[in-house]
Amino acid sequence: MDKLQISNLRMYNSYWYAIKFAGDAAPFSAMTQHLKSYGHHAAYWREGEFGGSGAWIVRKDILERHADRFDNFESRANVARETLERKA
Repeated sequence: MDKLQISNLRMYNSYWYAIKFAGDAAPFSAMTQHLKSYGHHAAYWREGEFGGSGAWIVRKDILERHADRFDNFESRANVARETLERKA
């Protein structure tokens, strides 16, 4: 399975991430369909994120469960956590 690349990742709080990712068509489509299957209570698309380019808003536990689908999840998540901690 080809890994996806995270281009933007932000933590809103201890429970939610905003994520924008890209990759080859098959793994990209599989991940977006998977996120859609959770429903609005756990994962949804928001157009206005990241300067209007949009992002998935995903519960932290769900996204971390699928971290292995992303080539750069750990490095991006560490930056997002540190940024959130600085703001607190």
